[in-house]
Amino acid sequence: MTGKYLLVRFSDRTCWKIPAAVIAGSRAHYFAENDAAKGDGEYNEVYKMEFETTLEDNGELISWAKNNMDWEDVVNVAELVDEVERACYEKEWCNCDCEIIKD
Repeated sequence: MTGKYLLVRFSDRTCWKIPAAVIAGSRAHYFAENDAAKGDGEYNEVYKMEFETTLEDNGELISWAKNNMDWEDVVNVAELVDEVERACYEKEWCNCDCEIIKD
């Protein structure tokens, strides 16, 4: 699978890649649900716009992941890239090093 990923490095030096689409989808769902509830647009239209906007904005992807998601939200789609020893990912999630990559 090719695409855009959030690359995450934890203190134990493990490196994980998380599909950026999962993060963009989380943010798009949040805004689409809230905008539709306020009558500010149809859910699907808002979702599509927010998803595409978020996927293109690396800073927003990292910010949303760190400030609005937990490790448990991405653990099932995270792919281990490099492993040395395990850390407590739940505690480190908001402060780990992140960058956006294309595969």
